[in-house]
Amino acid sequence: MAETLNIPNLAGVITKADIDTKGTGSYAASYVNWAKVAHLLHEHAPGWTFHLRPALDGNLLHQAPDGTAFVVGEFIGPEDERLASFPFPCMDHRNNPIQFDKVSARILTDTHRRAMCACAAFSFGLAYELWAKDPVEDPHREEPAPKAESKPASKPAPKAAAKPAKEPQQQAQGQPITEDERQLCIQLLKDLKPDQRNPLILAFKAHFSLPDDALITQHITTAEHRDFIQQQLTA
Repeated sequence: MAETLNIPNLAGVITKADIDTKGTGSYAASYVNWAKVAHLLHEHAPGWTFHLRPALDGNLLHQAPDGTAFVVGEFIGPEDERLASFPFPCMDHRNNPIQFDKVSARILTDTHRRAMCACAAFSFGLAYELWAKDPVEDPHREEPAPKAESKPASKPAPKAAAKPAKEPQQQAQGQPITEDERQLCIQLLKDLKPDQRNPLILAFKAHFSLPDDALITQHITTAEHRDFIQQQLTA
């Protein structure tokens, strides 16, 4: 029987004090700085180190079929335990993939840091809450003040009619998604074969009443758009 790896579970480690935000409005994105991620790994996963797995020619960069570049990250444990590989693309400031021969030293080092953070979430669950949109514990929350005792009123005040709660689907429709989620949806579309991608694009335009010449990459902004794409891919 194979021995079970003792992989650290770092879900719930981050707090609101660790989170930064970039962008504004619907394009605001929450993230944990790579240096903070490295510190949390040293503290909560000692002995586990992040590495970029080189390609067959020894280059740290791998080349995708379309000529763009990506890296493959992995964590290695204190006893040479090797976790699953995690590919991560080299991207520009707009999160567009970069051609292999256009990757500079700065892009490579930035990709290394970003890949480490994403791979830490994939391998250990560190900061997974930001990807899953789960609530993050606030370390500086105040204890609730004790309620003051009140004397019973002679006549109870009439209660206002409760508003009907929105269905979960209605609440999600107008909820903006993060830039990372938007780019993931776009990448899922790019990964499809033309005979699969084109019908999905037509269905998206028809469902959201978009003109025929609209670029749907500019219209993937809410949870409803994201969920529609996911439902089409799993149909």
